[in-house]
Order: sequence, then C-alpha cells, then structure tokens
Amino acid sequence: MSDWIGLGLFVLVLAGALLGLSQLGKPRKPLSREEYEQRVADGRGWMSTGAFAGMIALQKFVNPKAVEAIEVQKDLKAGFYNDEEKNGEGDEPEPMTEDGQDNKLARERADEPRETLESVRERLRKRGKLDEVGINKSEEGKDA
Repeated sequence: MSDWIGLGLFVLVLAGALLGLSQLGKPRKPLSREEYEQRVADGRGWMSTGAFAGMIALQKFVNPKAVEAIEVQKDLKAGFYNDEEKNGEGDEPEPMTEDGQDNKLARERADEPRETLESVRERLRKRGKLDEVGINKSEEGKDA
C-alpha cells in the first residue's frame, strides 16, 4: 500500500511541476499605459532593492566566513596582502585620468597670479573685442 502512496505523491508533484511550467510559458496580457505607469511609480516587486539587500544580510548572517573570503579575494586582486600594497611583476603605473591631470595642473598653478573676470572684460573692451552685450559681431567665428 505504501508503494501506491509514494507513486501517488510522485505523480502529484510531477503534475504540479508541469502545471507550473505551462503557466510560466504563457505570454502575459499586455499592460495598459496606466497599469505600466502605476507599476513604475510603485517600484516594488518580489526582487525589490530592499528584498535583495535583506537576502545579502541573511547570507552574511548565515555564512560570515564566505563574506570574509570574498573581501580577501578583492584585496588580493587590488594588490594588498596583509594590509600592505605590494607591486608584483609587470605592474605598471596606471595612466592618470583627465580629472587627475586637471587636479595636478591646478596644484602646480596654485601660486600663480590671478586676474578677475572684470579685468579680463575691461581688457577685451579696450581692444574692441567685447561690446556691452557680448562679443562683437565682427569677431564671431574667430578665436579670441
């Protein structure tokens, strides 16, 4: 008799799986514009940001060594070992970004003399390259 119960349970699970897969395969009904805008405004779902963050927190609670291992791997990839940065073979200095170059240039020029916007405008007015409204019509298209 227990064989029949086991077989019945197996058939029930199989039928449930097939029914679930058939429901997943059906196309969804199209959303109206109002329904779409409502869903976007709500921004909630089963994979919302809060639920995802909660899953990460749960994973850290369940397995803290895995989180520590991931952090160590990131440090090793960045070149840190025992909290010291070491260069290995083939390490080349990374090219400076445009922002880094701008900051370096600004530090180099920090002690240079400066002039105000008004003094530049006055100098351009004296040369005839700037009128009361802006750049002279004759100077448009030319580099000032």
